[in-house]
Amino acid sequence: MMKYIILFVLSMCMLAVFGCSSMIPAEQAIPDTSAGTDYLKCAVDSDCICDGIDRLTGKCYLGNKDYYDKNVDTSKDCPDFCTGIAANLVVKCVDSKCIQVFECITNDDCSGGVCQNNKCISRGAPATTGDECKTDDDCVTQGCSGQLCMPSTGGKVMTTCEMRPEYECLRYTTCTCESGKCAWLDNPAYLDCMKKLK
Repeated sequence: MMKYIILFVLSMCMLAVFGCSSMIPAEQAIPDTSAGTDYLKCAVDSDCICDGIDRLTGKCYLGNKDYYDKNVDTSKDCPDFCTGIAANLVVKCVDSKCIQVFECITNDDCSGGVCQNNKCISRGAPATTGDECKTDDDCVTQGCSGQLCMPSTGGKVMTTCEMRPEYECLRYTTCTCESGKCAWLDNPAYLDCMKKLK
């Protein structure tokens, strides 16, 4: 029971802090629409940016640079919003829209490196005493959708609750310890599923 009371108090504190921090004076809430109505529109990855707070909505901004330059308060930021809690997200232009995607899905997405927890790391990094794991039992799945493969000693990791198409492929793989790091096992069924998504 005490655990629920503590969680409730923490939730209320977070609501108070984040709710108040996102309030924007009315004079700043009028957007400059000369940047166009579609703030997500892009042609290449470099057209997109994730940073600051949109003056109109009071929310973390992800969209094109034209809108950003005229309508985003850059003095404020959103921790973990742009890169994700596990620091595995990047902003790209996909189908002419700025969106967040995993930095990588398979090793093929990392030139000269490997994809671990949807983040590119250098291949063959030497093992150190600070390795995340020694056996597969040292690694567990975490995240609202079970999308993260993390060390079991790291505590509970909270993520946003969303279902991306690539999460369906996780049923074909397992969270394992590979070269001292927790990672999804690259097996033919998993890789085939991920390639079909591309």
